[in-house]
Amino acid sequence: MPNLLGLSIDVNTIGWTLIDGKTKKIKAMGTRVFPHGSGNFGSGAREVSKKTQRTANRVKRLRYSRKRMRKIFFLKILIPNGMCPMKQEELEAFKSKKSFKSKIFDQWISMNPYELRSRATHEQLTLHELGRIYYHMSLRRGFPFGKRNTSMRDNAIYNGIPAFNRPGINDISSNLKDSTLGAHLYTLLPEMNKSYTAFDERVRNRFVSRQMYREEAHAIWNHQEKFHFELEGELREQLIGKENDFSETQGAVFYQKPLKSQKFRVGKCLFEPKKSKYCVSSLAYQSVLAYK
Repeated sequence: MPNLLGLSIDVNTIGWTLIDGKTKKIKAMGTRVFPHGSGNFGSGAREVSKKTQRTANRVKRLRYSRKRMRKIFFLKILIPNGMCPMKQEELEAFKSKKSFKSKIFDQWISMNPYELRSRATHEQLTLHELGRIYYHMSLRRGFPFGKRNTSMRDNAIYNGIPAFNRPGINDISSNLKDSTLGAHLYTLLPEMNKSYTAFDERVRNRFVSRQMYREEAHAIWNHQEKFHFELEGELREQLIGKENDFSETQGAVFYQKPLKSQKFRVGKCLFEPKKSKYCVSSLAYQSVLAYK
């Protein structure tokens, strides 16, 4: 009589037992345990893919790389126009080594950009101070609003999050009045050699629109070009774009990289391999569904 094999199949385990057909005794037995396909297994909604952490790390590297490329691209404009004390050789070293030592550049970075922004619309600044302002704006340039997210005006970005002491765009707009965004933020900084307390309103803990930065950038430029002839010409368009042009591709400060095309993800037709598949939303595909 042949042997009998008994199986106990579970979600991630298979238990087996081999029984002798004549004596009905167990000849062998064991269990095969398969590793979980997700993290936090058995936690319901908290279950995540094992690739989640790897994906998060890749996004961090990509974001760091793009931010660094934007810094280098912006410094390439500032250095030839005398708005940054860094030399071209130092910039090349920064591109290759990712770090370099320069006391002049460190002093330039150590300037308080909020203090400079509060003075920029009514006092004369040097070109280095002006370059420090726009370098800071290129890194902190607010949240962009376009045609696709105009319906977000009633959410937390505009109304803020009171539980975290994080004001929204509406609260900031009411406090600006006739001043610029930089002048308002400078009033929120703690006094020299003092730190924030638990109840202080922090400068960066807020929602700010990109339009506020754009208006301040042009207001500063309009005042400072009275004192510096270097600011005339095409330099304005290179740094902050035209005053009445709200395109995201104008000016190095507010430049927004276009979304990458996903056409390469479209598969090939099964019947004509040299041609791509039709989109589900295309009229030709819809007509085929209608005939079916």
